[in-house]
Amino acid sequence: INDQFYKPLDNVARGEDYLFLARMSSIKGPDIAVDLARRCRIRLTMVGDDVFTAEPQLAMRLKAQAAASWGLISYVGPVSREQTVFHYSAHKALLHPIMNRYREPFGLSICEAQLCGCVPIVGDNGSMQELVKHGETGFVVATIEEMEDIIKTNAVNSIDRAKCRAWIQTNFPVP
Repeated sequence: INDQFYKPLDNVARGEDYLFLARMSSIKGPDIAVDLARRCRIRLTMVGDDVFTAEPQLAMRLKAQAAASWGLISYVGPVSREQTVFHYSAHKALLHPIMNRYREPFGLSICEAQLCGCVPIVGDNGSMQELVKHGETGFVVATIEEMEDIIKTNAVNSIDRAKCRAWIQTNFPVP
């Protein structure tokens, strides 16, 4: 992962909105992210490919839910790699609620987010415990209720964003 490409943008202010950035595929949990946004009353931006996944009904449902959310949820869809850096830099935290749906083999977006200072909140499945140092560079949770509690208690503000970047640089350096 190129840490010179994935870095916080100086000219972008980090906001309070949360980010879902992954394929719009049921295994990645975009529907869980939408449910969390509704329950916790947080603003959520949905970014990711919705064509490659071959789940057009899911993408249509997510777009409709965003449209009916009174501005709470924004559906962006696919973006360039450069635009992902913008989103990682502009958002408070990355929601990656894979939970028991998918054994994530690596989780590139988790590393990219941390390099940009975006705190990941991830479901404990697959490689997540290797990529996120719970309580120090993000949060690894077993249940949706734990994810909801982290959001409601604003636990993300306890994370030093520079530590997120240093963790990935140290443990996953570019060869």
